[in-house]
Amino acid sequence: MFIAEASVNELPPGFASRWRSLGAFLIALVLSQTFWFNFAPLLPLLSSKYGVSELTASYTILVFSLSNILLSSVAGMAIDKRGFRFSVLLGLAVMSAFACLRIFDSSFWVLLASQAGISTAVPFIMVAIPKAIATLFPAKDAPRVSGYCSIGICVGSSSSLWLSPRIILGMGFHASMILFAGIVVCWTVAFALLVPSVKEPVTSGELGTRRLALSSILDLFRVRSLAVLFVIGFVGHGVFTCVTTWMGALWHEHGFSSQSAGMGSSMLIIGGIFGCLVVPALLSRFGSYRLLLWTAFGPCIFLVVPFLWAPAPTIGLVWGGLMGFFYLSMMPTVYSMFGRYAPAHQLGAASGLYLMISSIGGIVVTICFRLLKDAAGWHVATSALVGALVLMSLLVTLIPDASPLLAREVEFEVAL
Repeated sequence: MFIAEASVNELPPGFASRWRSLGAFLIALVLSQTFWFNFAPLLPLLSSKYGVSELTASYTILVFSLSNILLSSVAGMAIDKRGFRFSVLLGLAVMSAFACLRIFDSSFWVLLASQAGISTAVPFIMVAIPKAIATLFPAKDAPRVSGYCSIGICVGSSSSLWLSPRIILGMGFHASMILFAGIVVCWTVAFALLVPSVKEPVTSGELGTRRLALSSILDLFRVRSLAVLFVIGFVGHGVFTCVTTWMGALWHEHGFSSQSAGMGSSMLIIGGIFGCLVVPALLSRFGSYRLLLWTAFGPCIFLVVPFLWAPAPTIGLVWGGLMGFFYLSMMPTVYSMFGRYAPAHQLGAASGLYLMISSIGGIVVTICFRLLKDAAGWHVATSALVGALVLMSLLVTLIPDASPLLAREVEFEVAL
């Protein structure tokens, strides 16, 4: 057992185990997104195979958003009580069980039940991000490590959209389900072996109070920085959903092909991968959380219209890559901010509440903006997106102007 105090210049003892644990966690994140978007490009195949409508087939994807809304807070409380390792292992085990059930693919309703079961596992993995970072690394590394976790999410979703059709169409539906099940079962065992039992870090001022739970999870809204992040998550996820769904419709009206629209969505994610890697790593060295968030939202105020209304696909791809680079850099910033502002004993609850609220925003904001589009047209709806980005930039001013490097001192107690 190691007990050490992390300084701003050195990693705590056992850092090799921490990086090994992070690598195992990143693959779990990739798998969670892979199963989420397995069938997103293959809805016509499911419709034809099982004799259901494409809308019904889309339920295999929509159940994941529903699980995020219903289970994120539960996952957060489980993480606070048992730690990130327990939560991720539980998520992987549930994912493995229902991935094996997908092998019995003769009925669409068995497949839907399997997807619903897998979806319940995803919050227990995604909500663990801030807790895993705070447990494994000193606060000075939070922005950089948060970037790696965000990249894992982007890689999982983009690779699934790209590889799933090739695997499923190339191997056949039944054989590919066996392959996916085998991968997640093997990684569940590997995660249990690679990640040691780790106790979360606690601040020196919280050693005597960490066992005292807040009277209610709603007390998290009393922390101004967290309340602002919840609102930003609600609006921000809705804006991203609108951009990705509207782009295809607008580009189609411009006469662009479906393949071009698909490439546009891919460029958003590819740009986001580089943004998550570069922006927090650079700016956290000399900037503040405000600067990190302004860098995410500010440029997009001027990029969203050129992207959606691009005169040619090649130009749109450039704007899309730039928008993804800046906008998706918000993810690692938010994850590292939870480690700074959330009470240590409620870090999982805070991140779970954020995932739940942002998932609700992805639905509510999208519906509201769609109604606005139907009533007033595309130009007014696009202007509303710009207004939402301006609103988020203004909300950032309510967050204390703290540097990521001025995080509270942390004591690490790790059982290795």
